[in-house]
Amino acid sequence: MVMPYRLALDIGTASLGLVAVSLDERGEPGRILYSDLRIFSEPLLPAKAGGVGEPKKAARRLARQARRLNERRSRRLRRIAHLAPLIGLDATAVHADYGQHIHGLRALAVHQRIELSDFLNVLLKLAKRRGYGGSFRVKGEGEEGKVESGIKQLRQRLEGMTLGEW
Repeated sequence: MVMPYRLALDIGTASLGLVAVSLDERGEPGRILYSDLRIFSEPLLPAKAGGVGEPKKAARRLARQARRLNERRSRRLRRIAHLAPLIGLDATAVHADYGQHIHGLRALAVHQRIELSDFLNVLLKLAKRRGYGGSFRVKGEGEEGKVESGIKQLRQRLEGMTLGEW
């Protein structure tokens, strides 16, 4: 007769755990038939100045993050470039703007019409650099940080204007 059992695995990044438990006729756990645990040391690069070294995976992870960031940015730019034929523009004929006139065009577009090629350049610039993706320090109760005070000052200066217009 084959004895019923349940197998439990715990597979971590630097450890492996295994337990086999017998089951009674109702399917309830009984005694432990087998258990084992293996702990692996994480591969670390040699430390500088006697500290704990950095994991070998860290360099790969940073490179992968950079590749993903570049791929996402180029995908956004390609998607906007595919708009050119849809609005009647030849993507190769649109003059490149390296950022000198984009902000002026955004301010102008608030009040009057701009050319489609200029609008496409504005969209490309917005897609390339689309905001701050970092994190801010958590501040205490009633404390005003540098960013918050700067935002208040900017709001006062922008009274009646859009951010792009400014």
